[in-house]
Formats: sequence, C-alpha cells, structure tokens
Amino acid sequence: AENKARVLAAEEVELYLGVTKTDQGGRGSYRSHFKLTGEAADWRFCVVSVLARLVTSMPFEDAGEPLFRWAPHSTKTGEGMRRTDVDQMLKAAAVSCGIPAADVSTCSCRRGGATALHQAGASFESLRIFGRWASDVARIYIQDTHAQMRGVAQQMVDSVDVFRARVAPH
Repeated sequence: AENKARVLAAEEVELYLGVTKTDQGGRGSYRSHFKLTGEAADWRFCVVSVLARLVTSMPFEDAGEPLFRWAPHSTKTGEGMRRTDVDQMLKAAAVSCGIPAADVSTCSCRRGGATALHQAGASFESLRIFGRWASDVARIYIQDTHAQMRGVAQQMVDSVDVFRARVAPH
C-alpha cells in the first residue's frame, strides 16, 4: 500500500525507448515526463498519472517484465507490445469512433505530437531532437491547426499594400 501511494504521488517518470529506426545512435534514448499541475490539469492527459495508475493496477512478477505487455488471458501473455500491435489497436479504436482505419496509425501520433510540441512553442531544433529526426524531414510532420489559420487571409491582405491599392475605389 505504501509503495502504491508512492507511485501514485510521483512527479516524474523516465521512459526508455529502445533502439528503433528513428534512433540515429543505435542506443535507444530516455524521455523524462513531468506531472501536469494546476487547476486545469486532467490526469487523463498526464503521462505520469496514467502510467502510475497502470503500474499500480498490474501485477508484476518480475522487475524485467515489459510495462506495456499483453494481459494474462491473451494469446500473447507476458509479451511486450510492438509498434504493429499498437497500430492495430489505434485502427480498431478509430473504426469504433467512425473514423476510417486507413486514416490512423502510429504515424498519426507522431504527427500529432510534433504539431502539439510546435504549438507549445518548442523550437524546431528541440522538436527534431525530441522526435529523434536526423534531418529536417520533421517539417512534414508539423501541421497548421485550426486556431492558427483563423484570420490568416485577413492578415495577408492587411500586410500587403498592393492588395489595398488594387481594391481601392477610383
């Protein structure tokens, strides 16, 4: 009970991401995530809170067991989940929400994460490092958001005297 309370009170979690195709050094990497704070903080969007609930709800027989693993009643009991497994789950969840499976993948999460990090004010270089991109290809992952585009056309017109000159009454 004391250990569970300590885990649920955690302020930070450090995750190890194993070697993947996006790992330029071939060593894997660590990511620190910190607990969301403030009145607007919702545990459902907090990596630390969600992982704490997951860890305290799952029995661990061995400290070396993968955190993201198949449940005891599945055909893959104890095995760690792979990207392809997560991809299949995302597609199934999308279909249950009325979204075509072809429109969703783990790349959707990467694109959404890159866009959110950019919107939060991170520099492109920080975004590139966090996403483990070796080149500027990360730029194709960043999307304009709805809020970003509001008023853009008016700002464009207001910023160029040529437009005003051409539409001015004679």
